[in-house]
Amino acid sequence: MRVSVLIGSLVFQKTLGFMGQRRASNYCHCLCTYVMAISKNMKTILQIFAAIFLISCGANSNEITNAADLVRLAGALNSELQVANIEHVCSETGLQEVENFLEKKPENKQREYVLRVGAYLGECIIESYGGAWIEHEPGVWGIKFSEGSVVFPIGKVEKFVADPTADSFSSFYAIIPIVVKLNQKSHN
Repeated sequence: MRVSVLIGSLVFQKTLGFMGQRRASNYCHCLCTYVMAISKNMKTILQIFAAIFLISCGANSNEITNAADLVRLAGALNSELQVANIEHVCSETGLQEVENFLEKKPENKQREYVLRVGAYLGECIIESYGGAWIEHEPGVWGIKFSEGSVVFPIGKVEKFVADPTADSFSSFYAIIPIVVKLNQKSHN
């Protein structure tokens, strides 16, 4: 157990090196000791480390410069969902769990999650239906499909945070194939 705490401390020292050597070491050692004390499962410990590492590497940055940033944001949320025992399932039901996760956050925290959840939703759309991230206009990211349709998962999550009863992003995910099919017919 002491070796695991030491290894965890070294990982966090690298991740939090900007804090200063001594401060990062003390912070990491305390955090690792706490994680080891509350968790008997090594998989959970690794998931917590992964989530903190991804978030500390700019995954929670509001500046998106390319599609890789969106993939990183989605990965950070996925790690956090795993820690919360929410399995990664790209389906309407799986995304309803993500909606519940988001709704349980305090209102001021929900706004901080918009980009991560929007990126996660976008990655689920790409995984299930194809398409690719595009910057539709400066600062506005969407998923473009081969027939030309564009959907905006981050915008949908923003609407959900504003009014969860009116704007379900899990339902949005479920109707994507219908929208794409209608758009294909209109172009033929």
